[in-house]
Amino acid sequence: MARMDGLRDTLRRTGGIHAVSDRLAQPFPEIARIADAALPLIASALHSAVRRFGVGEIGCRHMIEQLQRLGGGEMAVAVMSPGDAYARPGEALLDLILPQPGARKAVVNAVARKSGTAVWLASAALPVLAMLVGGYVSARALEKPEACRFDELLAQGDDSDLAVVLADAGVTT
Repeated sequence: MARMDGLRDTLRRTGGIHAVSDRLAQPFPEIARIADAALPLIASALHSAVRRFGVGEIGCRHMIEQLQRLGGGEMAVAVMSPGDAYARPGEALLDLILPQPGARKAVVNAVARKSGTAVWLASAALPVLAMLVGGYVSARALEKPEACRFDELLAQGDDSDLAVVLADAGVTT
């Protein structure tokens, strides 16, 4: 889980989690708890999607193409920048990485439960956090296009938390 800690620390250090708090006009401690609960699930869902898209390099390249289609690194910039931003790219990213009926609702409920926050707030924060992660991953992946590795950016291969959340909610994968 060290890599997940690295992503979380990077997003905190660069002001990403504060930007989500500002964007939603909600207290930072609540958004930080939501981020702590949501980031591993978002990372697991990204990994699962990469595997669904294809083995190895093929799946990775396809995911990068999809992230670029949604805005690439600009997704994170939109979250971090002052002014109005919309979460449509984050909504589309969640649809892409959590395609099973009921999957997003299961993740939102799990995040709210684990973070001790309201379901509505977890639901509002999830697409914004997805934009932040998707933008960060996209920008980093393009720094080294010859080494298409989500494993370097996200928790490697441990989808057990996501699998448990989905199974507990009766979502088939």
